Amino acid sequence: MHTFLPKMIYLIGFIILLLVLSVNVLYTCTVTLEEKLIIKPNNIFLSILATIFVFLVILLIYKLCDFFKNTNFLFFTLSIDVLILLAWVAFSKTSPFADQLSVYNSAINISQNNYIDFFKGGYIYQYNHQATLAYMFSLFLRLFSSNYKVLQVLISLCTLGTHLGIFKITKELYNEKAAKTSLIISMLFLPTTILTIYVYGDIIGLCLSIWAIYFTIIFLRQNKVNYLIYTSLLIGIAILFRNNTLVFWLAMVIYLFTQLNIKKFIIALCIMLTSLCYNYSIKQYLSYKAGSDLTKGIPSILFVNMGLEEGPRGNGWYNGSTVVNYESANDDSKQAKTLGLKLVNKRISYMLNNPMYSLNFFAGKFITTWSEPTYESLFFTFPHDQSTEVINYMKNNLFLNSLYYGTLNKLIIWYCKGFVLFIAFGATVCCFKKSKDLTPEILLILLPFIGTVAFHLMWETKSRYVYPAFVLLFPLASIYFTSISDKLSSRLIDKSLHN
Repeated sequence: MHTFLPKMIYLIGFIILLLVLSVNVLYTCTVTLEEKLIIKPNNIFLSILATIFVFLVILLIYKLCDFFKNTNFLFFTLSIDVLILLAWVAFSKTSPFADQLSVYNSAINISQNNYIDFFKGGYIYQYNHQATLAYMFSLFLRLFSSNYKVLQVLISLCTLGTHLGIFKITKELYNEKAAKTSLIISMLFLPTTILTIYVYGDIIGLCLSIWAIYFTIIFLRQNKVNYLIYTSLLIGIAILFRNNTLVFWLAMVIYLFTQLNIKKFIIALCIMLTSLCYNYSIKQYLSYKAGSDLTKGIPSILFVNMGLEEGPRGNGWYNGSTVVNYESANDDSKQAKTLGLKLVNKRISYMLNNPMYSLNFFAGKFITTWSEPTYESLFFTFPHDQSTEVINYMKNNLFLNSLYYGTLNKLIIWYCKGFVLFIAFGATVCCFKKSKDLTPEILLILLPFIGTVAFHLMWETKSRYVYPAFVLLFPLASIYFTSISDKLSSRLIDKSLHN
């Protein structure tokens, strides 16, 4: 069983990576500032140029970094990184909107011991899964300031932590050269930097999840239980910031099952289960403080139903049906759950009876999710605040105008397309080559990736939702890049010696 399961994971991971690579070769999906999806056949020639450009930029920086020792390299690159991130936070005029704004306002209210959002008609009452995120944000707002810039600085630090975590994981998987490459790749992936000003739990959850993966690797190598406790603690906090991080939790549990005997796995599972208590405990605490039941909001089944529906944005993208169905059930969670089950069963029955329709539906959903190269970073960070101050600031700022409306916008989409192709190709080749050796730790990269793909085939989707899974592919692409660059270097040396 322990041999069969890893082989199956490698095979499934390789097939999905091949699909991601294929849809990016064939299509490009762009998201307008109104969040409308435009799917076009990919310009192969321009995409090849973009991929070559990305490869050459990474290679150039990689060679320049040979002048630094490991400590100097880390200090130098991370110093530049933090300056860029904080400058972007200071420079931008993007304030929270939509769900960001609702969570932010709820966090301010919680920090002031105001629980109005926990009652019928309130945001947290409807979307109770956001309660822990609002609570965690409230701690920082209470400690520092109610200004949203505090949260953007926190996210900047977590972006830095994400880059460092990718470096550490890659070093454990392969070597120091590949680790340096992974850090360069992480810093050069523009959506990560752009999303720093997006006030939500995505990057914080990703940062904590990556470090949880790192400590899982160290736990299995050193067989010290304290590292698994770190894993459990980090992934538990990550879930508080982003509920979808449960996919990472499950991936780590499956990985531990493939690597441990039954006795050790049961102990490890008990430790990992403690991480699920944080979410429950905080919700119970908030329910007690607010005097409101946090189980009466929109049930999860309605999000599954939305994920199986066609919509104006795209198959399975947000279409507002969760709220419509919840309100049609008189804001009653039990009635809404019953309605949701009926709708999902009806939809699945229709899909089973119409296999070609189902194939086209899920193909369309997969394409729009995975062929959008900016991961909605431009849409979610565009200043939606239409106050006179922001409008005038945007008019007089050539950089921001170009970033969201002009030439720079087109260049970033082109650059990101090349980046996605570079990562997808490198990860696919690396997975294929490493599968022959069945390197255990690579399963820790593939499992959350596979889980994210499967989850968002059924659940509501957005390209931003799968961004964490894409970032996890950086170590695999770095390993491939390092092996290629080393081969090129050795060939050049051989030629020079022969001449």
